[in-house]
Amino acid sequence: MIITFESYRQEKYENNKIIIVDIQPSYRIHMNMDMTDFTEWLNHHNYLDVLYLYNGPDFGYEGENEIREWLYEYGLDTDRNITFFEKNYAFFRDLMDSNGTDEEIIKLGKYMIENDIRDISEIEKLNGVKTKFFDGDYSFYIPEVKDVIEDFLNKGDKPLVIGGGKYECFKEILLLLQMLDFDWSEESQFIY
Repeated sequence: MIITFESYRQEKYENNKIIIVDIQPSYRIHMNMDMTDFTEWLNHHNYLDVLYLYNGPDFGYEGENEIREWLYEYGLDTDRNITFFEKNYAFFRDLMDSNGTDEEIIKLGKYMIENDIRDISEIEKLNGVKTKFFDGDYSFYIPEVKDVIEDFLNKGDKPLVIGGGKYECFKEILLLLQMLDFDWSEESQFIY
């Protein structure tokens, strides 16, 4: 029996859900992937439920229709069911860029989620949350995409996460998944 690489990839996914982060025209120059391979891969894995997160017009980027048309130009099936959501960015970046560790950022985010606090400026009692982030003028908030991810995933799901930028928006989504106690897997050929 011959096992193709494609069938191996299919078998190793632990879940039928995928979260795509910022694979869109504005970031094409940064992507080290073949877009035709990407759309063929999506077409081939049509059993995956797709949540497609992007930076949109609110921040001067493409909207959903422009991204869809761009994907169609590279061969995405026009009947492919994909849920798009304009997530925007930089909800955790101030702390990421100020040498906050992943553990500190996750702990702060979990605290805020558990206490239904959306913005760091709303915290009155620290209750064990590290205080070094309250001394500066940091922006840190729990984004609306948190609710979208919670609606998309079920307890115990382990989505496949792809996209970029690896140390920017992609990492923010991975941190958010950890705050929500989700594990994930990655397909390295589609991470930039």
